[in-house]
Amino acid sequence: MLSYRLNKQITLSANWIYSTGQTYTQPTGRYEIDNITIHIYSERNAKRYPDYHRLDLAVNIKTKKSLSRR
Repeated sequence: MLSYRLNKQITLSANWIYSTGQTYTQPTGRYEIDNITIHIYSERNAKRYPDYHRLDLAVNIKTKKSLSRR
């Protein structure tokens, strides 16, 4: 996390998250014997979902007057 105080009222912040894709076992086919479906799978955990990354940006502004209402 990165945070930068621009002045007394304004703060900028950024947070970057990255992770590799989770592995999974992909179904490759199926067949049916006597109305029973048999699934065929690839090698266990042979495939991987795409990598995940996200950038969150924020600007916090402090005001002199409270914005809360009753």
